[in-house]
Order: sequence, then C-alpha cells, then structure tokens
Amino acid sequence: MFERCHYPGTRQEAQHVVHALLDADPDAFDPRADLERLIPNRCPACKSSNVSDADDEGLIDCFDCGIWFDPLHPENGPQFAGLHSRVSQRNESLDDEISDLKAYAMQHGMPPRITITFSRTTPESVEQGDFSESGWIDEEGVDMVPDEFDREEGLTATDKAAKYLYDEGATEASSSQFHPGLWYSTDWSTINYQTGEEEERNFHLVGFTEEQEHEVYDKLRQLRHRR
Repeated sequence: MFERCHYPGTRQEAQHVVHALLDADPDAFDPRADLERLIPNRCPACKSSNVSDADDEGLIDCFDCGIWFDPLHPENGPQFAGLHSRVSQRNESLDDEISDLKAYAMQHGMPPRITITFSRTTPESVEQGDFSESGWIDEEGVDMVPDEFDREEGLTATDKAAKYLYDEGATEASSSQFHPGLWYSTDWSTINYQTGEEEERNFHLVGFTEEQEHEVYDKLRQLRHRR
C-alpha cells in the first residue's frame, strides 16, 4: 500500500498537523497547570499561603510548616504525597493523546511513523509504586515510509518498522498476544547511577493499518528469534 505513494510535501504537513493536534492543550503534561483553580497557593496541612512556586515536578514547599505538597490534590497532607494519582492521570493523558494521534493519522492518511515516549523511576518512586516522570521523546515520530532504495530492495514500511524497533532495543511488546494498538518497550536502564534513576522507552506505531501492525509484530518476533 505505502510503496505506491510518495507523499509529496506531506512531511511538513504531517508535522504541522501533529503540532496542532498536540498543542491544542499546551498544559496537558504540565503538573503546574490549574494550580490557582485547584488550591490557590495554600498549604493543605497548615493552610498557610507562605509557599514557594511549583518546582519542575509540580510540588510546592510550605515555608511555615516545611512540607512539600502536591497542589493537584486539595485534600493532600504530609502523610499522603498524592504522587500516584498525579502520575497516573498524566500517563492516562499521554495514552489518550497517542490514541488521538493514531486515529487522526489513519483518518487523514498520514504516512506511517513511530512515536517515542519515556517512563522513568527513582528508588523513591518505586517505593510508591509510581513513575517519577513520563512524557514525549519524539511526538512527531520517525518516518517509516520506504524510500527509493528501500523499494528497490523490496522493503516495506513494516520491514522498516520491525528493523527500527529491533535496532532501538524495543523488543518487548506490551502484550504477549497481538492486538491493535500494541506498543514496544526497551529494557529498563540506569541513566543516573548517583540517584538510581532508570528509564524505559516506549515506541508507538502511528498511521499503520491493523494488518500492518500485525506484520510488524510477527517480523519483530522473527528478528528476536535470530539472536
């Protein structure tokens, strides 16, 4: 299917569409969004307004009682950090956004691509059963359309996708059985030995038909068995 199409000029159009789609809600992954509406600069423990601005993780420091609190949970107190709910909500938002992007790509015939997200943990977040951070690495995606040389060698978009996933170490499927919407993950690797922070990268097929997704799944399994 994709071998017959050269997509003239669609790369820039696709990037524009993706940016427009993902920029519709610029605060989607900002843990500091809507703080004033949810809890207007007030500590949930001592009710003091003598607090800091939100840090990069969205947490606020109370200068009076000394606790750090998550302002996205007004009932929050020092005994409950609220990170599980906040991170879970953020990951659900990310999943929804990826799903929307896939649906848009299929509806508008955008070329097949692979988008990349990440998840990170620290020893502290593992104790709480949460990720410490998650989000996009490449929201536009890596183009999987075969070029002229690929087509001369008989390579398809699914061949390129399976090889790309294999080369990136994303050989772990999100399910042991195929179903549409599968994603592929790397092993966890330590990215900061001082803090014990680890990272997993996740790869999502966008613009592929269900049949093509199944082909990628089968071809990646074949590559794995050759090792």
